[in-house]
Amino acid sequence: MTETIKYFETAGITFEIRSDLPITSQTFQKKFQAFEVSGPGKDTVTIHHHFTIPDGLLPDPSLKQAAMVFSNDFLTVYRTGRQWIYEQKRSDAHGIPHNAIVRFNQDHTLGHVYTAELDPESYATANLGSVVMFGGDHYLMANLLADRNGMLVHANGLAWNQKGVVLIGRSGAGKSTLSGMLTESGFDLVADDRIILIQKKDQLILAGSWCHGSVARVTNTRVRVCDIYFLVQSPENRI
Repeated sequence: MTETIKYFETAGITFEIRSDLPITSQTFQKKFQAFEVSGPGKDTVTIHHHFTIPDGLLPDPSLKQAAMVFSNDFLTVYRTGRQWIYEQKRSDAHGIPHNAIVRFNQDHTLGHVYTAELDPESYATANLGSVVMFGGDHYLMANLLADRNGMLVHANGLAWNQKGVVLIGRSGAGKSTLSGMLTESGFDLVADDRIILIQKKDQLILAGSWCHGSVARVTNTRVRVCDIYFLVQSPENRI
C-alpha cells in the first residue's frame, strides 16, 4: 500500500509529510513507526517533498538577496526576507545521504524539500532517517521548540517509574556509559544524545523523538523530569 501523505507526532507537534511521489513502508526508517499518527493535530508542521530543483531556488549572497547565517562542509543556511533556506551537501562522514535544498517559512511550520537524486523506485526504498532528508531533524526541531517553551538539548533522557532523569555533560563525560549502566538496572532509555525538554506550567517534560545520537533506540515516551545531573568524567565507571 502506498500513499502520498504521512503523519508523525512528537512533543505535541504533528509533522505532515506530503510527497510528489508515493510513500511506502520503506521510505522512512522503522523508528518512525513509534510516532506515526492518523492525521493532523492541533499544532501541525507541513513538509513537502519535491524531486526536481527549480532554477533560482538558492539566493545569490553577492547580490545581497540573502544573509548567509551559517556554513560548514555539508550545510549552508541563508535568511532571505521571511524565509530560511538550507543547502545540504552529501557527506558520508556526517551521514548526509542526499544533496537537497530546503525552504522554510519564517517560523519553520511550512517547508519544501527539493532534491534531484531520488526517482520513484529509490524514494520508495530510501529508508530516510529524517523528514527533511537531512542527516537529522534537529535543525528543524530546535527552531520549532524555541517558539513552544521547549528546547533540544545535548543530553540523555531516561525514565524510572514514570519519573524522568536527564544526564547532561560534554562529549565523553559518560552520558552513554552511565545510560547503559542504568538501563541494565531497570531504567528505560527515553532518548539518546538529543532530548526534548518542554515547560508545561510548573512541570518540565522530557519527550522522546526520532532524533538521536549513536544509539538508534527511540521512543515516543513523555515523562515529568524529576532529576537533572551534570556529569564530569570519572577515571572509573561506577554509579
